[in-house]
Amino acid sequence: QPHALAAAELASCCLAVRMMAPVLGEMFVNLIIHNQYRGDLPKVRDKGHYASASILVRLEQMHRECKGFDRAVDMDNQAIRGYLAVMNHRNDLLHGNVKPSDRKEDELLLYEGIPLPKKYRSVYDRSVGPILNAFPLAAAEDDFRATRGLIDYLLGCLQPDVAETFRPMLESLDLHQERNNRR
Repeated sequence: QPHALAAAELASCCLAVRMMAPVLGEMFVNLIIHNQYRGDLPKVRDKGHYASASILVRLEQMHRECKGFDRAVDMDNQAIRGYLAVMNHRNDLLHGNVKPSDRKEDELLLYEGIPLPKKYRSVYDRSVGPILNAFPLAAAEDDFRATRGLIDYLLGCLQPDVAETFRPMLESLDLHQERNNRR
């Protein structure tokens, strides 16, 4: 019982990281837009429209819409592609786009109409294993690493002095609960 509870808690923490990692990346993109938007140039769109555009549009146009960029954001860069893969995976989880055939835990044989496992697995592997395999720690770490890769890449695209203004903000990015209003 304690192992199953611990496994369920670990799996739920890993799921939370996998759900929130893309939010952290998008929040950083919006932080740059909010602080560096070029309000002085003639625009086809206003800041609100640009800030609410898809993440692809925001990333592709960042160097044109925001001040302080040394170079354009390369959409083929591995950091960008890795982050977009994390977002796509998160969206698949949110919308239930999961292939059941990819989630099989056991292969069963029918013996006189009774399903029996083809391969023997320990009680631990049959009870706790599926919980841990559903949202593995390594996948959560990979998603967080990919998101940090996006942030580091975007900082590298900014002029050094501008990037330095964002570094202290990164240390304070914290998703927490406010005690006074329980949000």
